[in-house]
Amino acid sequence: MKKISFIVPVHNEDKILYQALESLTKIPYDNYEVIIGLDGCTDNSEIITKFYCDKCDKMKYHSFDERMGKNILVDALITSSSGDIIIIHDADWIFDWKSPEKLKEMIDLFDSDSLGGIAESFPITWPIKEEDGLLKSGVTLHNKMWIDYIKDKGINLGEWILLDRKAFPLLVNIFRRNKYVPNETLGDDFERCLHIFKNGDMVLATNKDEWPRMISNGKEEYTFASLLKQKERTAIARDQLKDKLEGRTLPKSDLLKYVLDHLKEHDSKSRRGFNLVSFIFLLGTIKSKLSRKKNTKEGWSMRGR
Repeated sequence: MKKISFIVPVHNEDKILYQALESLTKIPYDNYEVIIGLDGCTDNSEIITKFYCDKCDKMKYHSFDERMGKNILVDALITSSSGDIIIIHDADWIFDWKSPEKLKEMIDLFDSDSLGGIAESFPITWPIKEEDGLLKSGVTLHNKMWIDYIKDKGINLGEWILLDRKAFPLLVNIFRRNKYVPNETLGDDFERCLHIFKNGDMVLATNKDEWPRMISNGKEEYTFASLLKQKERTAIARDQLKDKLEGRTLPKSDLLKYVLDHLKEHDSKSRRGFNLVSFIFLLGTIKSKLSRKKNTKEGWSMRGR
């Protein structure tokens, strides 16, 4: 039985951390570990983490006094892990394993040596809920559109889609440990996908929501300012990834046609949210071009909650 290592990077997330850790005590799979990294936390995150580590013998943690940034923290935690399969688990996510059978089936996919990783196939906030505000609906639909667009370029294998190695990457947070390469950029989850592609291995995604995946804890808050900052960080990550992309792009005319063809499938609130978020993201891109270039560590410090 393959061992799973859940890697949980944490920076000052005591208001939400308990939900992620509580859910990780209930994984219906015997051979797993949870490794938590406290990245310069100044709140009660360490108290909460210690409580769960005392409660669950599958959990352990490392505390770092100085904030390093997610990519360096994740590298350190993976180095200390012993699993065959790594699952990166942000503190504001919950691993929705669906059923013990589906979790085992997903891990068994790695019996194929050619499988390097499994991509995030849905936004964590999918599906859109009736009570979601305009901005949250817009962000969710925005993410769903480009994920679906990239999946559409792959090869349909039934329940799974083989991503096209020549197309733009998707985010990868479930992957084979022995294929991991340390990440350098703000786009660490994209970078992992690119490393797997470069190695000639497969990345799978799915259109079936019945497979295990990350979902939101429901505590996210979206504001004009936070989305502007998010897009600025995304623009920095895109610049950092430029050389690693090796010419892969999201063709603007092709993507625009895809969006226009599929936007009508959604309700009016979601469409209005999509248009508003698109406008904010455009402003964020412009702002990033006018701002001083930031390195990866500075970029991680922009991540506010």
